[in-house]
Amino acid sequence: MLIKNDNTLYWLDDWLKEIKRVMKEDAHLYIFTSWHNIDIFKQKVEKYFHLKNILIWEKNNASMGDLYGDYAPKYEMILFISNGNKKLNGKRDPNIIKARRTSNNNHPTEKPVNLLAYLIEKSSKENDIVLDTFAGSFSTARAAKLTKRNFIACEIEEHYCKIGEKLLKATPTRLF
Repeated sequence: MLIKNDNTLYWLDDWLKEIKRVMKEDAHLYIFTSWHNIDIFKQKVEKYFHLKNILIWEKNNASMGDLYGDYAPKYEMILFISNGNKKLNGKRDPNIIKARRTSNNNHPTEKPVNLLAYLIEKSSKENDIVLDTFAGSFSTARAAKLTKRNFIACEIEEHYCKIGEKLLKATPTRLF
């Protein structure tokens, strides 16, 4: 299934300007991308923010694609961006994060809630607001709920909003 506006990045510069406008000082931003678009994302992001690192999400699987003519992709890149000098919570962790990918039953680019909860806990505290402008199946909102954060989730596709709302209602308010 195609995702609306996923075949072009014409929107990226305007989106980053708006994120810069609404983002708190000393906050973190995480952007998931594949190696195909990393150069474009880096160039645009560095106009507005400090790119601290590129995290590697090791998905613990071999994805589909060119099964015999290419290496099997097992990772996705996450741009770790700072809007100031905010420190990470907890100890210094490696920039390779292992988290099993989802089956993408709820959205074509669904992210694991446990991965997003980890990132949220590293970059915020309880009752902070987490913003996801590409909510998909609301994985970030579910992770925010689990970690006792407030959230704002935006999704352009009504179909995915309905799926996300159902999943969010079924999400407990705490992990344990």
